[in-house]
Amino acid sequence: EVEIEGVLGANLFCKEDVAMVYPTISVNSWRVLDEDKEREFQKRVAEVEDLLRNRNHYGFWETFSRLLREKKVVRVGLIHGKSAQVWQDFISGFRSAAGEYADKIEFVRFESSLSDEELAKTIEKVANSGVHALFLLRGGGSKGELARVGGFESIKAIIRADIPFYIAIGHSFDRMVSLMEKAADGHFATPSIAGQELGKLVRVVAENERKRAKESDFIVELAVKLLLVGFLLFLGFKVLLK
Repeated sequence: EVEIEGVLGANLFCKEDVAMVYPTISVNSWRVLDEDKEREFQKRVAEVEDLLRNRNHYGFWETFSRLLREKKVVRVGLIHGKSAQVWQDFISGFRSAAGEYADKIEFVRFESSLSDEELAKTIEKVANSGVHALFLLRGGGSKGELARVGGFESIKAIIRADIPFYIAIGHSFDRMVSLMEKAADGHFATPSIAGQELGKLVRVVAENERKRAKESDFIVELAVKLLLVGFLLFLGFKVLLK
């Protein structure tokens, strides 16, 4: 809560057959009413930032490229609000981009209230489920609504889980309105864009692996042929000597 000192006024708005008067205030100064709460808030922010400095960073392309090479199937957790459909946008975007390689990712969905306490519990549940990475999905909304997604306890849960964490919350113009973005290893403008980027990554990695496998098979086949030719030449040389 803040106390504001200024000059209260009013503005008139007119357009065609609509007219209204709305209040305005010209702010001269302001102060936080509960300074103890403000100090406590800043202390918690500093605490979280210290914890985040020691957290491993999982770059999006590097992390999933490694996981796709190491795992036959990569398990990805999706946290979304109760009754929300954003997970469908994510998976639809993923499948359209991944194409024939979509089966390389297995998705596990977790519904949760996105309030701090419940989201923290859900993150712990996800971390214990054996997923290799986690996405937090949320559609657009007012900045006030988005600012209430998660909080200090949720960030601490992410730090304890120590798994790759990515966020697709709101839209491109809604950046940095949730504390959860401080803990994220990657940000995406919307859930569908996040799914598309993951699908593109899976396709690129899979096609590169297929190309390398073909090159490796060609090299092995060529080596076998060269050995066979060498062996035949050797036998021919021995026959000539006799």
